[in-house]
Amino acid sequence: MNPVFSILIGGILPFGAVFIELFFILTSIWLNQFYYIFGFLFLVFVILIVTCAEITVVLCYFQLCSEDYLWWWRSYLTSGSSALYLFLYATFYFFTKLQITKLVSAMLYFGYMLIASYAFFVLTGTIGFYAFELSESNYQLRMANNNQNGRHTIILLQFSPSRATRTFMDYDSIGQAIDGICGLYERKLKEINPSLRNLSYDIADLYNFVDGLTDLSALVYEHSMNAYLPYDRQWIKQKAFHHLKKLASGGR
Repeated sequence: MNPVFSILIGGILPFGAVFIELFFILTSIWLNQFYYIFGFLFLVFVILIVTCAEITVVLCYFQLCSEDYLWWWRSYLTSGSSALYLFLYATFYFFTKLQITKLVSAMLYFGYMLIASYAFFVLTGTIGFYAFELSESNYQLRMANNNQNGRHTIILLQFSPSRATRTFMDYDSIGQAIDGICGLYERKLKEINPSLRNLSYDIADLYNFVDGLTDLSALVYEHSMNAYLPYDRQWIKQKAFHHLKKLASGGR
């Protein structure tokens, strides 16, 4: 996904949630009108929070699916870009609703609206950042809970036939499973097989190797490894290669 495009798209929905209320707020500030519907303003604020959180999580998830893992500033800018639309709307409001002709008055208006837009940018950007951080932290917590009491669960997800539709969670699940396997059985395998130092680096089938470990522990298979497509199996082999190489060299 193009970063600029996704960031600009991400700001449309949060702004759309508040732009009607923004009209009444600007009218009350610059045209000396009374603003009294604070209950509705609170409801709009809640909708803004939910919208910022949802659009950031969705767009950053697509970013991670494309194997771009630098999500921190992207999550902040995705929802924070709604401040740009707020300033553009304030500019539109200036030329269509206000009868300001003096330069000083115009500078005062745009100065205040620039400050308000920056504050809105900080607010919405912070909401988006923490929303995605919490969602990603919850995922990491679920992964950690799969390793309890010495029982390592291999999450064998059914990969989509399309390489582009695989998610970062699929890769991370397999990676953590392989890490757990090799770390858990390194000592036990050396005790059972003293010739493990001579293990060939050219492992024809990683699945046979992992299947051999099931007799030593409570490995749980949710799906058969044979369900993976050839390029998925090749990816898992590459992911585990450095662990197996270290294991074969005696941990050196």
